[in-house]
Amino acid sequence: MRDVNFREVGMENFGPYIERMLLAFDNNSLTLLTGPNGIGKTMALDALPFTLFGSTSKGAKGDDVVNNVVGRNCHTWVQFTVDKDSYLVDRYHKYTKLGNTVTISKNGAKPYKKGHKEVLPEIERLLCPKKSFMNTLMFGQKVKDFFTDLIDSDKKEIFRKILNLARYQLFYDRSKQVLKDIEQKIWALTNDSTVKQDLLKDRQLQFNLLNEKKKQFLIDKDHDIKNLEQGIVINETLLKKWKDKLELLKKDQHDWKDIKQKLSEFDVEGERLKTQMKVEKETLKSQKELKETELNVDGERAINQINLTYQKKVQDRKDHFMKIHEDLGNKVQQLLEEKNRIDIDTNKHIDYKHNCEIQADELKTGLQGSTCPTCLQDITDECKQILKDKIKGFNDNALEAQSLIDTEFNPARKRVLDDVQELSDKKQRYKKVLETDLKDFELIQLQDQQNSDHKLNTALNKVDEIFEGLSNNIKEKYEAILLSFYVKKQQLIIESQEHEKLDIKIDETELTISTIERTIVNKKYELKTKQELEFDEDQIHSYEAGIRQLKIDISNIETESKQFKEDQEVFEFWKTAFSPSGIPSMLIDEAVPFMNQKVSEYLDKLTNGRYIVSFDTLAETKGGEFRDKISVNVLDTHTRASSRIQLSGGQTRIIDIATILTLGDLQSNIQDVRFNILLFDEIFDSLDEENIGFVSKVLSNMKVGKSIYLISHRHEDQLEADEVLTLN
Repeated sequence: MRDVNFREVGMENFGPYIERMLLAFDNNSLTLLTGPNGIGKTMALDALPFTLFGSTSKGAKGDDVVNNVVGRNCHTWVQFTVDKDSYLVDRYHKYTKLGNTVTISKNGAKPYKKGHKEVLPEIERLLCPKKSFMNTLMFGQKVKDFFTDLIDSDKKEIFRKILNLARYQLFYDRSKQVLKDIEQKIWALTNDSTVKQDLLKDRQLQFNLLNEKKKQFLIDKDHDIKNLEQGIVINETLLKKWKDKLELLKKDQHDWKDIKQKLSEFDVEGERLKTQMKVEKETLKSQKELKETELNVDGERAINQINLTYQKKVQDRKDHFMKIHEDLGNKVQQLLEEKNRIDIDTNKHIDYKHNCEIQADELKTGLQGSTCPTCLQDITDECKQILKDKIKGFNDNALEAQSLIDTEFNPARKRVLDDVQELSDKKQRYKKVLETDLKDFELIQLQDQQNSDHKLNTALNKVDEIFEGLSNNIKEKYEAILLSFYVKKQQLIIESQEHEKLDIKIDETELTISTIERTIVNKKYELKTKQELEFDEDQIHSYEAGIRQLKIDISNIETESKQFKEDQEVFEFWKTAFSPSGIPSMLIDEAVPFMNQKVSEYLDKLTNGRYIVSFDTLAETKGGEFRDKISVNVLDTHTRASSRIQLSGGQTRIIDIATILTLGDLQSNIQDVRFNILLFDEIFDSLDEENIGFVSKVLSNMKVGKSIYLISHRHEDQLEADEVLTLN
C-alpha cells in the first residue's frame, strides 16, 4: 500500500495572509482552527487544493487569491511524501521573477516538471484528481453539491477517479479506434471490390465493343481518307485566292517611315517646348521671389530705421528731462543747505535765550537769600540793585533772541521750505510731460510701422500682380505654339492610323494564308497517317489480361474482408467490455457492498443506527423499468423519511459526513493508498449538540495515523482537540 503523508502547507500574499503562514500536518493529531468570520480560516486550508490543482474549494483561482493589499508575489507550497520519496509543489502567481507558474521537485532536487499542464497530471498520478480529493479528503464549506446531491454522471465520474477506471477508458478508446480502423478497412475493401466488379463489367463490355470497333475502324478509315483528299483540294484553291488578295493590298502600301520619324520628332519638340515653358516660369518665379526678398529686406530696414528714430527721440527727451531734473535737484540741495544754516542759527539763539533765562532765574533765587550768588558776600541794597539790573539785562537779551527767531529765522526757514516744495512740484510736472511725450512717440512709432507695412504689402501685391501677368503671358504664348504644334501632329496621327489599318489588313491576310498552308500540311500529314494506320490488336489482348487479373483481385479481396470481419467481432466484444456499462460498471457494482458496509459502520457511530443509507447501481423508472444509475437510498428509522428532500439540514450533514468518510475508505481500498489528512470546514453547521458530540467522538477515534484539521468558530468545548489554532 502506498503511504501518502502531507507534511505542511505554506502561503504568503495569499488571500488575507501577507506574512509567511504555515500549517503543519502532524500525524495522530486533531487540530481545531477557529476565529471570527472572515479572518481567513477557509483560505488557510484552501491553500492545499489551490497549490495542488490550481483552484480553491470555492473555485477561486488566479488573481482571485492574490492579497488585495500587496497585489503581487503570491506563493503557496505543499510538502508531502509518497512512501520514501519526498515532494515539494510550489505555485506562484503575479510573482516578480517567476510570473504565473507551478513546479514540482523530488527529494530536494531541482524541479523536474514546470507549468500547470505538466504538473497537474503528475499530481493526479502521485495523489488523486481534484474531484476525488474534494470528495474523500476535504469537506469544503462552500462546495455547491456533495456526493449524494450530484447528478448520476458526476457520481460516476467520481467513482471512475476513485476506482481508477481511467485506464478502462483508454482501453475502450483504443478498442474503439482499432474497431474504427477495421471498419474503415472493411469499407475500403468492400468499396474496392465494388469498384473492381464494376471495372470487370466495364472491361468485358469494352472487350466486346473493341471487336465491333475494329470492324467500324476499317469502314471509317476508307471514309476519312476520301474526306482528307477532298479537303486538301478545297484548301489549295482557297490559298490561291488569299495570295491574290495579299498582292493587291501590298500594291496600296507604301513606305511611311517618314511619318513615324516626324511623329517622333514632334514628341521630342513637344517635350522641349514644355520644358522651355517650365524653365521660363521657374525663372520668372525666381525673379519674383528675389524681388519679394528685396522688398521684405527694405521693409525690415525701414522698420529698423523707424525704431532707431523713435529710440533717439525718446533718449533725447529723457536726457533733456534728466538735465532739468538734475538742475532742480541742485537747487533743492542748495535750499536744503540754506535751511540747515538757518536751523543752526535758530538753535544757537534758542540756546542763548535759554541760558539767559537760566541765569536770570538763578539771580532771582539769589535775591531771596542773604548771600550774593556772585560774590558770596552779604547782600546789600546796592548789591540787590546790581542783581536786578543784571536780571533785567538777561531778560532783555532773551526777549531780543526770541524776537530775532520769530522775525528773521522762522520766516526765512518757511521761505526755503516753500521753495523746496515748489521745485518738487515742478519735477512731478516735468515727469508727467515726459510720460505724455513718450506715449505720443510710441503712437507715432506704431503709425510709422503700420505705414511701412502697408507700403511693403502694396509693393508685394504689385509684384504678385506683375508676376501673374507675366506668367499668363508665358502660358498664352506657349499654348498658342503648342496648339499649332498639336494640330499638325494630329494630322500625322490620322495619316499614320490609316497606314496602320492597312498594315493590319495585310497582317491578317498573311495570317490567314499561313493558317491555310498549315491546314493543308496537317491534312496531308493526316492523310499519310490515316493511310498507314492499322487497328491496335494489343488493346484487345490487354483487356483480356485485365479481365483475368480483376477476377483474381476480387477473389483476394473477399478472402481479406472475411478475415477483417472476424477481427471486427472480436473488437466489438472488447469495446463493449471496456465501455462504461462493461467492466467499469461491474467494478462499481463490486464496490457498492463495501460502501454500504462502511457507510453503515459510520452511521452507527454517528447516529446510533438511526439512519440507513445504501448505494445502488440500478434505479427504477416511473414505468417500472430499471436502468444503470448510481442512486443513494436514505431512510430515517424514526420518522420513516425515505429521501434527502424530507431530511433537515443537520440530517443531510450527518449523511454527507458518513459518505465522504466512506468514499475515502473506498479510495484507500481500491487504489491501495493511505492518506494522512482529513480536512473539514464548518462541519458542525446545522448539527445539534448531540450530533456534534457523535461527530467529535468519531473524528477523535480516526486521528490515529492521520492529521485532522477542523474549522469551526464554536463548539471548542465539545471537541477534544489536540491543538487549537486561533486566527485573529
